[in-house]
Amino acid sequence: MKRYIIAAISILAFAASMVSCTDHEVIRQLDDVEAYLNEHPDSALTVLDSISTAGIQGREANARFALLYSMALDKKYIYLTSDSLIMPAVTYYRNHGTDSDRAKSWYYLGRVQQNAGEYIQATVSLTHAEKYADLAGDSFYSGMTHRAMGDIFGDTFNISESLKYYELAYSDFEKAGARKHSDYMLLDLARAYYNNDKFAECKTMCDTVIDIARTARDTVLHSECLKLYASAILNIKETPEPEKTIRIFNYIADSLKCALSFDDYFVIADAYTGDGDIKAASDIIGQLRPLVAEDRHASAKLGYSEYLLASRQKAYGKALKHFENTVAFQDSLLRVVLKQSLLSAQHDMLRRQVEDDQYRIKAKDRTITVSVISAIVIISLLCYIYYRKVKTQEKSNADYISQIDEAVRQIRETGNLLQEKDNRIAELNTVLKNAGDSSENYKTALDDLHTSIREIHGLRLHHLDEMCSEYYIYGQTASRYRRIFKQMEALVESLSDNQEYRIIESTVNQFKQNIMAKARTDFHNLKEEDFRLLCYLYAGFSSNTISLLMNYEKVDTVYSRKSRLKRKIENSESPMKKFFLDNLD
Repeated sequence: MKRYIIAAISILAFAASMVSCTDHEVIRQLDDVEAYLNEHPDSALTVLDSISTAGIQGREANARFALLYSMALDKKYIYLTSDSLIMPAVTYYRNHGTDSDRAKSWYYLGRVQQNAGEYIQATVSLTHAEKYADLAGDSFYSGMTHRAMGDIFGDTFNISESLKYYELAYSDFEKAGARKHSDYMLLDLARAYYNNDKFAECKTMCDTVIDIARTARDTVLHSECLKLYASAILNIKETPEPEKTIRIFNYIADSLKCALSFDDYFVIADAYTGDGDIKAASDIIGQLRPLVAEDRHASAKLGYSEYLLASRQKAYGKALKHFENTVAFQDSLLRVVLKQSLLSAQHDMLRRQVEDDQYRIKAKDRTITVSVISAIVIISLLCYIYYRKVKTQEKSNADYISQIDEAVRQIRETGNLLQEKDNRIAELNTVLKNAGDSSENYKTALDDLHTSIREIHGLRLHHLDEMCSEYYIYGQTASRYRRIFKQMEALVESLSDNQEYRIIESTVNQFKQNIMAKARTDFHNLKEEDFRLLCYLYAGFSSNTISLLMNYEKVDTVYSRKSRLKRKIENSESPMKKFFLDNLD
């Protein structure tokens, strides 16, 4: 049983590896095809035909294959009328890929619909292509889209719109540096001028294109432009040139060796009619009549040529009949085009509307999902920022409490020292009482000193007593820390108070040979803040305590200001500067 399981797993792994290899091989082939498709569509189409559809795994590869195959067919002038090939690319690239992918897929869908005569649907698809080409900054496909829209408007007899889109397409191709496309776009512009009955503008544009074609030795462009040029000069009412029109067509057939179409022969017949050669015109029309019976468009042109010929012969009844037939043909042709467009559009537009509604619903769901995820990310970020802020504040509080603990320690030590000195002064006071009145002045000084020591001693012990009471009342709780922290702040504020500071300075003077009074006498330029710092230093307070009392953010400030004070004293002219400096060390 175990052997069977191992064999099954091996077979599955081998199959998976084969599929993976197939996937990689197909992707490599599609990459190669995309690289040379524009220059060698024949080779691209051959390779794409050789790829087995079974080897295309996944929606992305299938969409890419569909797009590349549609591009290759279009470049080979193989015009599809079914959207079954391109639709997988359109569907996939709606939600995936780049704006350039979306522009191309919508463009080739529009081309298929245009080939099928579904002009309204094609216009909708090409409008999507126009939008995404603009978003992608793809001037080339923007030009291709505008050219296709110009063709559609021309086919539906909206000549002015056709001219507008051809002008946009020419500008796009120029921007994209697609020289051949822009050259042929000038020919389309010349045709649009001709269709708008702007024959003089058409002639001018053709002159430009003819020069380009001669320079590039492009026979196709040259011959097509010469045909349009010949038609334009024949229709300029003020100065028609039928003889030149005939010579141009002879040059195209004889020198350029280019075949002439039905439309070309109609123009030649009209030129002979205009030149007065009735026999030549009649012969051409007679040869064309049996060939165009099934072509409604050609029949309409033939009727117009017969109308011109009958009018030239002054057979007005016959001319009227041909004219009426021509108008009937044109009306029926127009009705067929419009009817086909409108009827085929009804079903497809409803189908497209449903698809678009589904797409909008999916887009809305995605928007809601993205919004929820974004909200979660933002809330998480805010929580993290708040957490870091709390931690930073806790660290700051811990540092501050550490400084306060140092200050409390010094207060306790100072209290003990003051208690010893207070006891010593009490002993001296007892001795002086026994000494009599001769020592009355000295006794008074000692009483004053005793009073100031008791005041400062009492204040420090009072604060210490309050903090100890808070500690035992609230225990080791967050409430205890908050209350003791407030007590510490109150202690620092009280020590920084002017009244307490005066007591500290008085005590320092009494124990340090009146050092602060002498400093204020010798150093008139020092600020009050400098004197305070000197006093705390002479009192023996630590840097942590001094930074709290003077409200410095950093302890380093105490060291820097102390160094600056020492330099000022060293550079002073005070006779007692050695005394001041010795007490700072």
